Amino acid sequence: MFSCGDDDNKDFNFNADFLNQTQWSGTLIESYVRSDGIKTVHNLDAGFIFYTTEKGRYEASQEGNPVHDTDDFKYSVEGKMLIIKRTDANVSINFEGYWLLTNVDTKKETIELENGTGGKDSYKRVLTLTKKH
Repeated sequence: MFSCGDDDNKDFNFNADFLNQTQWSGTLIESYVRSDGIKTVHNLDAGFIFYTTEKGRYEASQEGNPVHDTDDFKYSVEGKMLIIKRTDANVSINFEGYWLLTNVDTKKETIELENGTGGKDSYKRVLTLTKKH
């Protein structure tokens, strides 16, 4: 379901122009149930910069881990879907895929995106981002 949070968001238009030349920070929560029935959850700190209406860069790290995953990406927006693609066919990137915009709070300049089918106990990633600039 798509939630706008309140009536102030009713005219919100999610598109590449909205993301163009902006910087965001937030968290990625990745969850799934392993084959042995144990629920597994990983949290990452994430940062994004959208250089243009087609290109951007991300950085992600786990708390307490000095290693940062960072890479450039290509992206597009179709309706409520943010589509992130790798720029190098030989390099897999952390945020590649289709991200459904599930929540918007224009007052707090926060968006929430989900990558997953929504099935019971299925693999799911939720990315919550707050605009910095």
